[in-house]
Amino acid sequence: MADSGVFGFAVLDKPAGLTSNAALSRVRRILGTKRAGHTGTLDPFATGVLVIAVGRATRLIPLITGDRKRYSAVLSLGLSTDTLDSTGEAVAAKPVPPFGSEQLSTTAEALSGRHLQRPPVYSAKKIGGVRAHDLARRGKAPELAPVEVEIYELAISRVATDAAKLAIEVECSRGTYVRSLGEAIAESLGTVGHLSELRRTYSDGFEIGEAVALEDFSAASLLPLERVLQGFALGFIDGSVLDAARHGHPVEAAPAGLGDADEGSLVALFAGPPCERKALGRREPVGVYRMRSGRLVAEMVLAG
Repeated sequence: MADSGVFGFAVLDKPAGLTSNAALSRVRRILGTKRAGHTGTLDPFATGVLVIAVGRATRLIPLITGDRKRYSAVLSLGLSTDTLDSTGEAVAAKPVPPFGSEQLSTTAEALSGRHLQRPPVYSAKKIGGVRAHDLARRGKAPELAPVEVEIYELAISRVATDAAKLAIEVECSRGTYVRSLGEAIAESLGTVGHLSELRRTYSDGFEIGEAVALEDFSAASLLPLERVLQGFALGFIDGSVLDAARHGHPVEAAPAGLGDADEGSLVALFAGPPCERKALGRREPVGVYRMRSGRLVAEMVLAG
């Protein structure tokens, strides 16, 4: 496959039943490019925001990757599975005791904040270079060490049409497993459970409202460059400064269009005279630089 030269970011609404890498492979075929990546894996049974970078934009992934994610989920009580979701085999059943909204609020409060969470055995965590889920499928389920996660916001409510199901809305740190959170919620209520639905609604600055279904995906799905770089300050360079910056050399003088930039702030540099953000798509992106002691030092060079 010859590379199409396509460059940019898109938000895919990943369908259920596909791994994130399988969805990414389909995007590569649609766009005619070998060079594409995503900013964070979604479970195969999950749907929602999968942020995809294409072409040279893959170099920006480390700089736009954020810590916070948001999910909507449905927790089915009374039955647990080995995967903690609806794709697994049933491993335990337990009656669902009566509970009210006050207990749900208490549970949400208790599980909020920072705490240690043990990742599911069926996860993408690597043990000696092998994915934990691959080991589990071979009958060699690993004992995964707990990791610190943070639950920033958690709301739990009943699903009106089914008394044995709960709706979960959560904002959490990167690396949090909502399947494990669901298990903890069920345990707090005196029963067991598994996720029957999981949808990511926000990741790395991108919302579900910006996502495009796989069947509708095309080159037109790529977001405008100004949308991707909206959190960065802008600077414009030309002449010998531009030539040096294309090779990753520091920019000593303040670029045109750049106001006061705080120490450590990120600046997206473009070739040519200053322009409005909406016109960035017609400019050559040089790279993303960071302000260090009064000069701009390359974090990621995009030119070339």
